[in-house]
Amino acid sequence: MARDVADCDECEQLINRKARRSAIARVTFAVPTVEPQITDKLVIDGAERVITNLTPIPPAGTVVAYKAWCAG
Repeated sequence: MARDVADCDECEQLINRKARRSAIARVTFAVPTVEPQITDKLVIDGAERVITNLTPIPPAGTVVAYKAWCAG
């Protein structure tokens, strides 16, 4: 028997997870003159975002870029 999407708790949870994921942005950027910190914030399209994860590329050796995950 088919279920109505509006009555489906699993569907609602999936929609909520997707909405949360879309609020997280992953940004890759070149090494700036000042080393970025996890406590810094990024401005993306005029909106200030909190950095939740910051990873150097490559993980060891001379850093050539950073990956940052930002919450909206």
